[in-house]
Amino acid sequence: MILSQTDKDAVVRQGTKTLARRAPLALVPCSRKGAVVPCSRKGVVYLAMLALVTTACAAGLGGATNQRDNAVRRVALAHELQLRGPADEVLVDFGFLDWRDNLDFTGRRTVWLNPIAREEFFAERDASRTYIHLRSPIQQGEDVAMQVERGSSSGVQLHQLTLRHESGAWKVVADVAQP
Repeated sequence: MILSQTDKDAVVRQGTKTLARRAPLALVPCSRKGAVVPCSRKGVVYLAMLALVTTACAAGLGGATNQRDNAVRRVALAHELQLRGPADEVLVDFGFLDWRDNLDFTGRRTVWLNPIAREEFFAERDASRTYIHLRSPIQQGEDVAMQVERGSSSGVQLHQLTLRHESGAWKVVADVAQP
């Protein structure tokens, strides 16, 4: 429904009540035979926030997948530190709906990289620091695969870890060097 500015500034009759409007952001049709009710900026913001929260909850924000991914990351990091030694920093890929968790890393710092910041971070990071980069876990049947990149000034090594949930805990069942 398109209304002229004159109509927008007019007084709207709704039943026996008369409501004066002050420049609403939008007018939306009401269920009462084409009646128009004002929709304020505040209402639109609340509606947008509600839509975002609903989408996040429906997508599993804080759900079982996030808990699994963080448990897998924790085990992969412990495996990497135990097998190949310490590093200055841990870099962790995560999505916009993932939540960050403590991975029990006691080195210098942990950097959580979302898809947008990843390229910029690698372009500007201190090349003299050693790092372990935990890429996003990928479900493969009952197992979870994760690539782990270890970098230093002498080069980069890439390993493919396969993890399996056995006896109530995640375990590394395969560690294969990648070219």
